[in-house]
Amino acid sequence: MKLHDTQITNYLTFCKSQKCLDIKTIRAYKIDLTHFASTMPAETSLYDIASRQIESYIAHLHSCLLSTSNAADARSSVDLCGRR
Repeated sequence: MKLHDTQITNYLTFCKSQKCLDIKTIRAYKIDLTHFASTMPAETSLYDIASRQIESYIAHLHSCLLSTSNAADARSSVDLCGRR
């Protein structure tokens, strides 16, 4: 199984229908999952993703957030390392 939009969509549908998550949470998950999938090689299987890869990605997001929050630029739309 590859990291395709279909798997992300299926997971988001599950989160909405079974977990009853708010639409804003679903949108945030979609952004994060799509961006994470784009960092993986095309041939990556869902079963090949190690916890260290996820932890590394989360650390990357945190570092982007910290560098953005420390910036003097107070734009209304913050660009977190290439994602909106």
